[in-house]
Amino acid sequence: MFIKEGLIWMLIVVLTSDPVYGEFSIVQMLKCIKSHLDLKNEEEKCPYRKMKMMFFKWKQINCENCQYYFQCISNYKAIYGCQNSETNKRATTIIRDCSVSAGLRPITDQGRAAESLGRNGGNCAAKYLCDSNCNYNPQDNTCTSSNCYVDV
Repeated sequence: MFIKEGLIWMLIVVLTSDPVYGEFSIVQMLKCIKSHLDLKNEEEKCPYRKMKMMFFKWKQINCENCQYYFQCISNYKAIYGCQNSETNKRATTIIRDCSVSAGLRPITDQGRAAESLGRNGGNCAAKYLCDSNCNYNPQDNTCTSSNCYVDV
């Protein structure tokens, strides 16, 4: 099951990712995840599925200035949408570290802060949506400036 799911994920990521990131990086990331997580174990697989789902949503929405919101909410969902266990927290760290080591994305201080806020149950929307110039609306999955329109 992992191989089929992994290949589908790899294909979608390659087709939707920036041209700078090649197929080799995706394969490296998936190998890393597979070597560090037991994806037959639901407690380790759940965070993987939640983070993957949010990654696809972020790529599909393609909303400017929303990277930190999606980093935050993917970590939040990976912990609080699963069993909220130490195993879930370890899995999110492994997934992030594999992504970074494969060269798919650098980790910045802002990215670490976003991940930490999500893992610790913080309010990702209040911190990273309109106040950070991200016009994404998680209720209806839209990205328009009217999502943050304030009548003065």
